Amino acid sequence: MYGLCRDAVERISPLRRNRARQYSREIFNEIVKHLGLGKRDLRSKRLVRYLWRRSWEIARDQVDLEIIEEILVPRINSISLWLVDDHVWKSIDATKININGVKNIFFTNVAINTHRSWVYLDLEPSKEFYKLLARGFRPSSHAKIKLDRKNRRVIFYLSPEKEVEIYKLENVKPVDVNENSVATLYEAFAVILRNRSCKDYSGL
Repeated sequence: MYGLCRDAVERISPLRRNRARQYSREIFNEIVKHLGLGKRDLRSKRLVRYLWRRSWEIARDQVDLEIIEEILVPRINSISLWLVDDHVWKSIDATKININGVKNIFFTNVAINTHRSWVYLDLEPSKEFYKLLARGFRPSSHAKIKLDRKNRRVIFYLSPEKEVEIYKLENVKPVDVNENSVATLYEAFAVILRNRSCKDYSGL
């Protein structure tokens, strides 16, 4: 849940700063009118700097008061959380399956650990998920959830993994094919085979 709190703070800080900047301009103009200051008075940089600082402080207090009274509420459309450990989430109905001779694990229910209790989700696997299982990919412990506010759903992303064997190349000969010759390497010696049928137009 640390990622959720951090994301919320990053979203509310620009909102608070932009609203305070908007209020500070209005408050600055009201202070200038209230004190009856003219253009000659505003030529003093020290006076203008002091008025802007006081306007910013008043605007910031006003924005904080609106946030406390829930007048100014940030709008969050989507939130993404990374579940990087299997202690944060777990599969409920994990069963062993065999697809085209490939043994794998399949599940449609997961539980996510929060600061209060476990939250259970029912998954609807996509076609790509079945294709990856058929190719031998296994679900790893790294997962990601995204709250889709528009469609009112939770999207659960899995990071599949697969063990592969490193294929070592043997008896490989490098070949360089040019317009009128072919070059290759044979026992640490460079061999160039020229094609005499090609005409040489370099002298033209």
